Amino acid sequence: MVFRAKGIHLSSSGRRLPSNVLFGPAVALVAIAVSVVVLVVAPVHARADSGLSLCRQSSDTGCVDPAIGIACDRGTDVLIAARGSGEEATDNSGAGGPMASAYLSMRDEFAKSGRNLRIVTVDYPAQDVDTIKLALIGAPNNFFASIDEGITLTKQMLEQFRTSPACSGKRVVLGGYSQGAMVMHRIIYKLGPGYLIDHFVDSALFVADGDRWAGDTITHFGTANFGSTGAGRVGVGQMEPYMPFAGSPPGSAPPGTHISQICLLNDVVCAPKDPGVVARCGKKCPEAGIHASYPVTKDVDGITYLEKATRSLAAFSTSTVPTTSPPTSTTTTTTPPPPQGTPVVLPFTNLDHPQALTFNGAGTVVVGELKAPPAAILKLDSHNVQTTLVADANAIWGITADGAGNIYWTDPQHQIIWKLPAGSATPQTFYTFTGQNQAPWGIAAATDGTLVVAAEQPGSPNINNTAPMDVWKFAPGSTSPSTVPLPVQGYNGLAITGSGDIYGAGLANVGSHAWKLPAGSATAVDLQINFGLIRDIAADNSGNVIVDGFPACTGICIVTDQVYLQRPGSTSLTQLPFTDHGGQLAGLDIDSTGTVAVVDPANNRVLELAAATS
Repeated sequence: MVFRAKGIHLSSSGRRLPSNVLFGPAVALVAIAVSVVVLVVAPVHARADSGLSLCRQSSDTGCVDPAIGIACDRGTDVLIAARGSGEEATDNSGAGGPMASAYLSMRDEFAKSGRNLRIVTVDYPAQDVDTIKLALIGAPNNFFASIDEGITLTKQMLEQFRTSPACSGKRVVLGGYSQGAMVMHRIIYKLGPGYLIDHFVDSALFVADGDRWAGDTITHFGTANFGSTGAGRVGVGQMEPYMPFAGSPPGSAPPGTHISQICLLNDVVCAPKDPGVVARCGKKCPEAGIHASYPVTKDVDGITYLEKATRSLAAFSTSTVPTTSPPTSTTTTTTPPPPQGTPVVLPFTNLDHPQALTFNGAGTVVVGELKAPPAAILKLDSHNVQTTLVADANAIWGITADGAGNIYWTDPQHQIIWKLPAGSATPQTFYTFTGQNQAPWGIAAATDGTLVVAAEQPGSPNINNTAPMDVWKFAPGSTSPSTVPLPVQGYNGLAITGSGDIYGAGLANVGSHAWKLPAGSATAVDLQINFGLIRDIAADNSGNVIVDGFPACTGICIVTDQVYLQRPGSTSLTQLPFTDHGGQLAGLDIDSTGTVAVVDPANNRVLELAAATS
């Protein structure tokens, strides 16, 4: 795509807002076999007479400048704005309806303190598609690729701001609506405070953010649920937070910055109350209308929430650049990481959204991909020879291998546990949950062939990834499971040792816990790994436990997934040096030598650290 920046023009009669504002994804989330969510997008186009265009000369005001350097020449502050999903590049010269309205309000507020706010827009696809699959099984589609392109272009614009002499001493405001808000959300929370400082980002505005968390410590406006419990606490991009294309975990405005967020109750993008209601939402449903109403929806005092949010942002007029301070962790960790060495990138070729992995014998790593269709299972042996074991694995969430080399994986889309016998190229159905109406997730095998698997309890609402799980145990050679008293909740990882100890970690939006069920016991032990989110868990026969995710924290929290080791008999955690990755990790495993491997889905890599427990 050619990199361009565009602008807004006001008519002489003053502010002109479109009466039929184009909105981002008017969405329907449809659960298919508990595993696929479909987002139906029904764009509504802005009026052609909205009177907004590019600035033509330096004396023009209230219009969009064609480039960063020009905006800096003309103003004291620059708003970089991203339109919503389905809004055309011609709508308000690239700003779209809600961000055009937001800019005009911000411009007037900035002017009251003698500042001149200019605007440039991100010329990204803002993908308008009929269906967007937020699939547990399946690769991200063009909607999420569009967000990634928006991030790339925004970073280019910020780099231009950082290096342009005309921008010296100026400040940046980031703003976006719907899909555009997701672009800006991910810029801020994934790149972190250091990046914001270096690029002079002062503040941000999120309107109907699909990556919203109610727990974000920022300035909230609107009628949505911003509490700690209840429905509608997260946007559509956060309903499956373990996926490679999901948004950022909860965070705070970095020190020295201000973030205003607006979300209305039952907005189909930023506050869907549950998949069942949203599934009925089409182009004309009330929730879609809510999503389109931000320029005109007023608080009880008659002032629009958009106006209030922009006033709050404009009032934040510090002249200092952002500063950083570390989060305060509620979990004991060792810092800096001990010198176990440096992880290496395993030489897999052409990985496509890897999700799960398992060791299968000395030095052999087996990886399950999320590409769809089809999902695939790949093996890399100790000589770095790659083999495709299964070219079409249907769908994969968790994967494991027993001591005989049999490979098992869970397929929540079809409610099946699959088995690939050692030496075979033909998968077999090991167990099906269709009659029980359960979807299997976490899975682990012991050396002797004992298998444990977690499956959603029948009838679970499965909202925000907090569904309670049944944990089932299959004795070696048996396909008749017994229940295991392990209190995991939410999509999870499992581990089992040769001695029969079982470990589980539940992934929930409000925090994750890890548990151990000692062999022969009916009472699970809390391992005191109380994270904000645990993505996976592994354990070896010595009792070393490995988890990936991020600790719970208070204060300023810009979080990135890390890998931690808990040694036998201890509740302390040691951070392992898996730091060079895409920000979010996935499946992991540990072998008998203490080697740890973990999936880096954003970079399509597998990282391995030898002798991690030594």
